[in-house]
Amino acid sequence: MKHYIITKINVVQECLSNMGRTTRRMKLQQHNEDYLDHRIEMFNRFTVPSIRSQTDKDFEWLILIHPDTNIKYKKAFDVSPGILVEVARDTEIIEKVKQKGWITTTNLDSDDAFAFDFVQNLRGLVREKTFVISFTQGYVFSVRSNQAVGRK
Repeated sequence: MKHYIITKINVVQECLSNMGRTTRRMKLQQHNEDYLDHRIEMFNRFTVPSIRSQTDKDFEWLILIHPDTNIKYKKAFDVSPGILVEVARDTEIIEKVKQKGWITTTNLDSDDAFAFDFVQNLRGLVREKTFVISFTQGYVFSVRSNQAVGRK
């Protein structure tokens, strides 16, 4: 079964379009340079190393970025082993991963990280016709103190 890890950089989900202030804030940040600079720093510090260190590398990492994003940022988020995909709408994501059979998708925020064996462990849980597996537990890492400060 094909596995896609999806990281949205500055793409606002259409399904959130009527959710109020959060979406308005997200839309304002889409092209804000301070926001994108911070995202790049967190992405390179946490997200990229966690993907590169996966013990099971049988996945595709789709890094979604708005097509109107400044080329400087597009280049900064264009990392190996990721595939930079420019999308303006959620429906375009579906077109990028459309195929016959079942797929697995995992969302990974651009400031988050997976355990080194996350993909391997997930593969052991997923079966065809499994609809949702939700991991509700994780650690919160403090950048200031450089240590895990709790679980969420």
